[in-house]
Amino acid sequence: LNYDASGIISYLKPFYSKVFPIIKKFGGRIDKVMGDGIIAIFSNIFKNRNSENNHDIFKDAYFCCKEIIKALHSFQNGEYQSK
Repeated sequence: LNYDASGIISYLKPFYSKVFPIIKKFGGRIDKVMGDGIIAIFSNIFKNRNSENNHDIFKDAYFCCKEIIKALHSFQNGEYQSK
């Protein structure tokens, strides 16, 4: 596909609208967006936790990724893929 800047924005907008809320749901914060690449950070600082158990952070990141992959698989006939 060959898009200009506004075409890329229009193409990625539905992708962002699906992925960003899932990251937020699991307590992640978006650090950087590079096209369809997203760097999200998970930290106890971002969530109100009663413990400082770092395993909760890893679980949040893992289940966030799992939900994104599942959501994108069924979103818009699989047009957006996740790796």
